[in-house]
Amino acid sequence: MDKLTAYEFKSRFNTFYGAAIISTRKQFSLDTAFVDLLFSITHTRIPTIFTKYLQKSKDKPILSRLYKMATAVELDLTGLDTSRIMDRLELFPSHAVGPTCGMQSQGGDKGGNPSAKWVQKIKAWGQWDQQITPSTVLQPVSLPMPVEVAPYEELEPFFTHLMKDLSADEFTAHFDERKHIKEEADRPVGKNFEPGYEPYYKTEFLEFKRGVVYSDRRMDLCKMVVGPSISQLMESLESNTFIEHFLLGNNIIGPDGAHAIANFLQKRPDAMRTWYLAGNCIDTESFEILVDAMSKSKVVENLWLKRNPLGPGSHGSLFKLLSQLPRLRTLDLDQTALGDECLAKVFDKLSDHYSDFLPIATPSPLHSLYMNGVGILPAKEGEMSAINYISKFISQQTCQLTSLYMSNNLLGDSGLKVLAEGLKKNTSIERLSLQSVGASTAGIAALFDALAGHPSIRMLDVGQSYATMDLKMQFNWIEDEVVESALNLIKSSESLRYLDLGYANMSQAALNTVSKAVSKSRYLQFYNARTLRNDERAREGKAVNLEANKLRGTMKDRLTANVRTEWPGMDYEEWVGTEKRWLVNDKEDVRAIDSVYRNRDAGMARRGQMILKKWWTEDNKDVLQKASGRTCEWKNRPKEVGTVVE
Repeated sequence: MDKLTAYEFKSRFNTFYGAAIISTRKQFSLDTAFVDLLFSITHTRIPTIFTKYLQKSKDKPILSRLYKMATAVELDLTGLDTSRIMDRLELFPSHAVGPTCGMQSQGGDKGGNPSAKWVQKIKAWGQWDQQITPSTVLQPVSLPMPVEVAPYEELEPFFTHLMKDLSADEFTAHFDERKHIKEEADRPVGKNFEPGYEPYYKTEFLEFKRGVVYSDRRMDLCKMVVGPSISQLMESLESNTFIEHFLLGNNIIGPDGAHAIANFLQKRPDAMRTWYLAGNCIDTESFEILVDAMSKSKVVENLWLKRNPLGPGSHGSLFKLLSQLPRLRTLDLDQTALGDECLAKVFDKLSDHYSDFLPIATPSPLHSLYMNGVGILPAKEGEMSAINYISKFISQQTCQLTSLYMSNNLLGDSGLKVLAEGLKKNTSIERLSLQSVGASTAGIAALFDALAGHPSIRMLDVGQSYATMDLKMQFNWIEDEVVESALNLIKSSESLRYLDLGYANMSQAALNTVSKAVSKSRYLQFYNARTLRNDERAREGKAVNLEANKLRGTMKDRLTANVRTEWPGMDYEEWVGTEKRWLVNDKEDVRAIDSVYRNRDAGMARRGQMILKKWWTEDNKDVLQKASGRTCEWKNRPKEVGTVVE
């Protein structure tokens, strides 16, 4: 939906508000168009107008709830599928929420029961036999999302603003001391941006046609597709003292872009604390040049590289990053085509570099490591592979990892058992995501046993990734024999707040046994487990199914009570829309990459207002080819300022 002027917003609000009041009096429900308008608030720059109406309204309880929904953050669950969010309107449904929670995906199913279809797909895909054959896809492809390059004239106003270092002055000119947007008469005129607020967090921002600056020093160009204009962008930042968090996700800047950033780093190595470079076609050679320049920085804390084809030859560059950047807290390597051998080399050297047995054992600064879909393979008897060295690394006292994400890797049972050995000695990990690693009950049980009594674990997800089939990976397959280990984990872990088993090939009776333990836990705040065997529930008997329904309510009450113990006055729906996010991700680091562009698209897709394109087609593959690898055609492009690539 296009952004609304103040006048347009008032007019549309008055029209739909009247219809809503009539509807609530008759049916205690709200007009659909009015609800759509409320959701559109995330696309306006004037949510304060709505707040004024809300204060005058007699229907505050209803409208307040909708306002929370409309302005709540559209979660960008880094490290987990963005679609793994329970429906905010039905947090404990009688039937499982579907794989896309209303999201339309390119080529996806339409209509029907999405949950039932998802169950059918999992069952049709089946359990992995844990055999690596010549036809096995070892790792997902590494590609950015399909995009089109932006015309330079749409980027130029933002670049000029950055070059003149105007952000601090403009925030003062457009916001008062209470951080409210000043009245139009009190603001400068003729500006090519509009002031606004980030949904939920209310962080002030200045939004240009392409580009956003936030008051907390983020620069956001995610999905704006700078492409060949990357050199102009980096030149505009050479004189900028305001920006500290550089967000350039899915901009297909290619090797030329990596060179441009490296040149900037040579001049200003300590300018940026965060580099978000996901989906930019950075290859092995250009990554090496980028790392050589970045390794001189004393301030880089977060480096996000997902969907760049770094390749198996990047082991030296990765070790350099992890051993030489003194403040590197977060490293994102999701879908970077590294492979098992590359990662084995990295973690072998890293384990020695941070060995507990050195005279002075220096702790690793790394706190969050994203390795979803990087090609980690099952452990091999008598051989040391990537998972062996990863397990060794996390077992050392010098390891300070708090978040480890390794979904969509073919670990299998052997890989999980090796990882479990490292976890038994680990004391730091709080978040562990192992969706779709091809494990069966034996591997999951070994993991649960290792984490029982772990002093720090808060989030554990062993469910299914919704990208499993797209990435040609394998689902986890949990059966009834896991119950004993699950019960032990729940009962012995006082730190565990979030446990997701996903869709399990378990009987309802077995799930009921686990649910009873959850309903007695004084610590869990989120739990999800659903059966793949709905078609067998009738055969289990009426008593089992009645017990399942009763336990659903009991669990809801328990989880809600646990949330309120930690968050007094917060209802469960609000918690799911806000604080639950920080059980899954590290707040300090992930807030630094929040993007209104990414979140708007994700939110619109979930509401069925847009389709997220996943695959490059014949119509746009030339855009990708120009940005990618050694054959990058942009290396020979004209260098004049203002060049537009069609």
